[in-house]
Amino acid sequence: MTMIETALTDIHSARLSPLVPQESSYNLLQKGLTKALAVKSGKTSAAEVYYLSKKVSFKFRMFGTTDSEIFHRYLTVWAHDYDKKSERMSLVENGEFVEYDFGFPMYEELAKRHVNPEGSDLKDRMALYRSQSEAHIGNLYEQTVEKPDHIVHVTSTGFLDPNPVDAVMASKQWYDVDVTTFYHRACNAPISAIRTANALLTASLAGGCETPKKRIDLVHSEIFSVHTRIAEDDPVNI
Repeated sequence: MTMIETALTDIHSARLSPLVPQESSYNLLQKGLTKALAVKSGKTSAAEVYYLSKKVSFKFRMFGTTDSEIFHRYLTVWAHDYDKKSERMSLVENGEFVEYDFGFPMYEELAKRHVNPEGSDLKDRMALYRSQSEAHIGNLYEQTVEKPDHIVHVTSTGFLDPNPVDAVMASKQWYDVDVTTFYHRACNAPISAIRTANALLTASLAGGCETPKKRIDLVHSEIFSVHTRIAEDDPVNI
């Protein structure tokens, strides 16, 4: 039997907004976590909130990633109107929470009305995941003339049916593109996905059972931030 060789090539990313400085995301997450804990525990005095902020700051020094390690990152879920002025604002003044002009997805009520530190429920979080995933996957295939024969979709943060890849393929009327999805394997999934894509490609080229495949895409749509719970100061949320 002739040896069939496959190649992993053409790596692309979809970005629909600018990169976010790590310092900004680090500081906003600290501030958001402090406020969520304060609202959850009913603390509004400057002294009480300051004490909470010191505890949160300690955990960030222990488990957070500073801009000396990551300069900036791409975030699909972000308060894009957050700026240096917002960064300098206090959380509490005269025993009351300060109202911020900007809103953060999932935590609009916490930012503007000082309630609901738990943030959006799972239904709304998954709706946010769907809208962002479909927009980004759609962007990946916007300029693609040649459709893939098969897509291996990797995600552990979006258990949806139909999943975002299926939705994008349907919108493009690419109904004959097969989609295989790897759920719940997180960081380990890419290796399994590559092996599966290689096996699918090799098996089809061996002949006899199906039309030979020329191209299999690996599509990742992880958005871990939609599941962040800032009312819990667990390291996983830092």
